[in-house]
Amino acid sequence: MNSLSQNLQGQVVVLRAEVFQPQYQALQYRVWKVLGGFGASAVTMGRALFCRSLFDGEETRFDGMEVERLATPADLAAVTAAKGVSA
Repeated sequence: MNSLSQNLQGQVVVLRAEVFQPQYQALQYRVWKVLGGFGASAVTMGRALFCRSLFDGEETRFDGMEVERLATPADLAAVTAAKGVSA
C-alpha cells in the first residue's frame, strides 16, 4: 500500500521533504526509483518500498506512505542539473 494507491514498481517517485533531514530536503535528494517491496503495490497490506536514489545511487527502504507524487520530467531534469553541479 502506498499514498498514491497505484502500482509503483519501476516508477520514479518524489518523497515527502519531511522524511529527510533539513540538509537533504532539496528536490534532487527526494527523487527515487522504486525497485520493489509490498508497498509498491496498490492492493497489498505491506508498506515497504525498496528504492534507489537517482542522485547518488544509494539504495534504501522507505514507507509507502512517504511518497508525495510520481516524478515529472522537470524533477528528473533537476536531478540531472544537480549532479552536473556536484561533479
